[in-house]
Amino acid sequence: MMSVYSHPTFRALLCFFSLFTAIAAQPEIVLEWSKDRCEIGEVVKLKAKMRSDDVAGFELKTAPNRSVEWIGHESGVLRFERGIYVLEETLIAQPTRPGTVQLAKIPAEVKDGERLFQLELTVPPLEVSGYGGDKDDDFSPQPLPAESVSNVAKRHAGWIILVLLALGGGIVFKIRSNRSRQGSGPVADASPALPERLRIISECGTPPQGEIERLLAEKAGDLPPLLRQALERVAYAQDADWAAVCELIRKEVAR
Repeated sequence: MMSVYSHPTFRALLCFFSLFTAIAAQPEIVLEWSKDRCEIGEVVKLKAKMRSDDVAGFELKTAPNRSVEWIGHESGVLRFERGIYVLEETLIAQPTRPGTVQLAKIPAEVKDGERLFQLELTVPPLEVSGYGGDKDDDFSPQPLPAESVSNVAKRHAGWIILVLLALGGGIVFKIRSNRSRQGSGPVADASPALPERLRIISECGTPPQGEIERLLAEKAGDLPPLLRQALERVAYAQDADWAAVCELIRKEVAR
């Protein structure tokens, strides 16, 4: 007589129950941007939060992307909240092009007890606009409408008026500027030159976060790419070797 435990139906139900239990107990990881909209070059964070019934850990795997440059990583601390283990990891990024950034799925390597497996995480879209512009700006050339003779004459007359106004405004500004200089004398430049600011930063024992952030905001376009990336890691990711960055600054100032 066949035992109930060896019956094919019982075995199928047992396999289904085991599979369902494994899936139900699998940790859940959700990705979320620190903000839904940003500008090109703005620092944003992609936060990954894992919820698990048991103690578990995970690691995000990123790949080079044309729309986003990954510049840093922050690890969280495992917490126990209302019977659930919670762990957060953060990727620090800078968008490099405008539009809707829709990244491919990011793999996460999960270690849950003795199990080691991989999850494919869906990245929410990120809206990126140009510098002070709108993400929907259309930069493609548009056809010019046909102009009548009267419209052409009006447009030329308008240009002549604009030129005369510009010349008059320039003369007035020049006269006022000369009077102002005569009354107040020469005015010294309030901010030191870029090499001097770099030299002052390199002489600090610890990274002066505020000065580095101001320098990046004002002079990012004047810095060599390698030095700019090193200073960005110091200011935002805070995981750079400060001594190596100071040596890089001294070499740049000595040129």
